[in-house]
Amino acid sequence: MKNFFESIPVAVEEAARIDRAGTFRTFWSVVLPMARPAVMTIVIMSFQGSWNELNHFIVSTQSPQLTTLTKGVASLASG
Repeated sequence: MKNFFESIPVAVEEAARIDRAGTFRTFWSVVLPMARPAVMTIVIMSFQGSWNELNHFIVSTQSPQLTTLTKGVASLASG
């Protein structure tokens, strides 16, 4: 993400400043929409990592005494 934000041209931020946008408005209305692909990539990768850890946990804890709420909800949802 750091590299993506550093790759945004300074001229874009300067244009927002010329249009009287503050720091927050520049970030929210100009920079963040440009960063949408990078943000979505991070969201997908984070979800995938969490999903893989859940599957690992479900496989490694077969005892009913070790069942957590997450595993119980997953087993109820799957039937």
